[in-house]
Amino acid sequence: MLRRLPVAIARTQPHWRRDAEINECLLLHLEMIRTAQWLIYIENQYLTSPIVVEALAERLAEPDGPEVVTVGPARSPSYFDQITMDSARTAARNRLREVDVHGRFYAFSARTPKGAPIIVRSKVAVADDRVLRLGSANLSNRSMGLDTECDIGFEARDEDQRLAIAAFLGRLIGHFLGVPTEDLLEAFIEHGGLGPAIEALDGRTGPRRLEPVGVMPLKGLKKFVADWSLGDAIAPDDAWRPWGRRKRLKHDLHRLTAPPPEPPEHLQL
Repeated sequence: MLRRLPVAIARTQPHWRRDAEINECLLLHLEMIRTAQWLIYIENQYLTSPIVVEALAERLAEPDGPEVVTVGPARSPSYFDQITMDSARTAARNRLREVDVHGRFYAFSARTPKGAPIIVRSKVAVADDRVLRLGSANLSNRSMGLDTECDIGFEARDEDQRLAIAAFLGRLIGHFLGVPTEDLLEAFIEHGGLGPAIEALDGRTGPRRLEPVGVMPLKGLKKFVADWSLGDAIAPDDAWRPWGRRKRLKHDLHRLTAPPPEPPEHLQL
């Protein structure tokens, strides 16, 4: 059924110039986050982009915004990534916990049936039962500006297509929990959300398969690494000059969150 969904492809190319436009892949994610009504599901190896994190934080701060559910690895396999990307990923989760005053943020790490950690490498995002995104892009600075990536977005435009996206999500979460798709979707409806459904179904017959990830304070080197996005370059020209990275991230965040400019005088009503 998914083959019948309208498809859009977003590609990212390395930012070879500092004045390059923010790429389509990032804009696709931001639009999904901005327009979601009741659910934002993100399954990704690296949720570290400060721009994406702040977009999610803005929605979590809304009294009637969507729930945000993330699934990722508990830790990276290499020591370098544990210091760099894991620190940034922890900082992102902590930030979202900080603003989650309405209790709508759920962060899980994947586990095998015997409780061993899974290195999640998939890159999936779902907004409600309306938009499904699959591709190669992590939600990191590097994927959004340094590496070349390709994502595919499916948009549902009728009831059958929305059911297809809902079934995909049910099967995806069901495979983590070891439950049928129908059980997951029924729990979603019964408990009023994906996060509560996972909490209700997980661990009934054995170890947790999607283990909640709480706040983990960062100190010392790890906090310094996360604050300066070390190991998560935005573009080739800042790969070895991280001291300018925070300023550039703040500039891009301002561009994306600032009110639209006034139209030219001859177009004003």
